[in-house]
Amino acid sequence: MSDWVNPTIVTPEMERITSAGRSLSHLRMFDVATLTTWVQQNPREAYVLGLVVGLGQEKLKNRLREAFGTTGWVKLAREKPQDLITWFIATFELDRLLTEQLGRTYSFGDVLVARAGTRVTAAQAGKSGRKLEDLIEEIAIDLSLPYATRGRFIGRNLLTAPCFGDLPRVDIAIR
Repeated sequence: MSDWVNPTIVTPEMERITSAGRSLSHLRMFDVATLTTWVQQNPREAYVLGLVVGLGQEKLKNRLREAFGTTGWVKLAREKPQDLITWFIATFELDRLLTEQLGRTYSFGDVLVARAGTRVTAAQAGKSGRKLEDLIEEIAIDLSLPYATRGRFIGRNLLTAPCFGDLPRVDIAIR
């Protein structure tokens, strides 16, 4: 359980993000050449491009690992800046999102929605979990395996939690 954090207190991280956002807003174009130059000049702030497209640091690291085999945005910004920008544009439409977001006027409601982002992420995680369960269920059906889904178990202090169901262990060999 983490402590409450006052979102109006300026932290060094907030200052870095604000500064990076300000420098992005001064760019005249959001093409590969301009953004490559920006990321070369601001390699430590390259992660804010992830924020532009809706990725927090952990999700950005995971996507970078998938695409480049590394989680290091600073390293990529220094060694492969054009590849990084091309990937952001091709995968997430970074150029369009920058244009759209920098041309918009934001309200207090928009600020609240942004702060609620973790709730949106949590809801998406739940949907992803359900989708994964459905895929595993399809595999079990295809392999004629016994299975049970969306069961519950009773744990400590009589609290319940989700589980796959109560089935005997089945060892299978996959060829």
